[in-house]
Amino acid sequence: MTAAIINVITSPKDGFDYILKSLNWRHAFIPILILSLLNIFSGLAMEEEVRAMNFERASEWINNSERMTDEQKDQAIQGMEDRMNANSSLMGRVFISDSIPPTFGSFPQWPIRIFFWSLFSLLIGNLFLGGGISLSTIFTISSFGYLASVLEYVFKTGYQFITGDLMFFTGLGVLNIGNQGGFINSFLTGIDVFAFWRVYLIAVGFSLAYKKPFNFSLGVLSGLWLFGLVFFSAIGAFFANMFT
Repeated sequence: MTAAIINVITSPKDGFDYILKSLNWRHAFIPILILSLLNIFSGLAMEEEVRAMNFERASEWINNSERMTDEQKDQAIQGMEDRMNANSSLMGRVFISDSIPPTFGSFPQWPIRIFFWSLFSLLIGNLFLGGGISLSTIFTISSFGYLASVLEYVFKTGYQFITGDLMFFTGLGVLNIGNQGGFINSFLTGIDVFAFWRVYLIAVGFSLAYKKPFNFSLGVLSGLWLFGLVFFSAIGAFFANMFT
């Protein structure tokens, strides 16, 4: 298992060839467990910075709201500050947000993200690459492909811990174009080196599972990835505008 995890990063073709021949969907939960633990560690290591950033973002949203009076805004901000400064319960610390922009999510994000990516990539894969592949196989490939995010946690959390700067991007988010939460900003932030690396690794697994050329598999999955960025950026911008 350890060799398979290492090979997915260092020699993806060999790694996924072993995974497809020797592992099953139960093994897919090992990368998810690793990512969940790193999620919690990242949040705890940068807890103060994450709390300050969340308070700043929420305060900005409240102050920009046209649905609240000034008195209601002051009460909402004070109540939020009191809750953030209160001692966190064990459950609250387990579900702490990580320090990785743009989502800053807690650990349940990983099984959810991987499952839905697997579901939609299965539909697209069977449509463009040919049928006969099960969801459990795609889920296993996707889970191990997401191991790229292990290195993302190590690299980004390490940088954040040294510099104290949470807004560290390894993609087009560094351009800081548009308002945070807006469509353009969210879309560009999603164009990230580690995000594309995940797609690249999963495409290696797809090319072996479907027995199709790698470049074609990469093109299909890149299209799905970009469509997902456009869709979720639009949804996020819609709700951000609706509640302000």
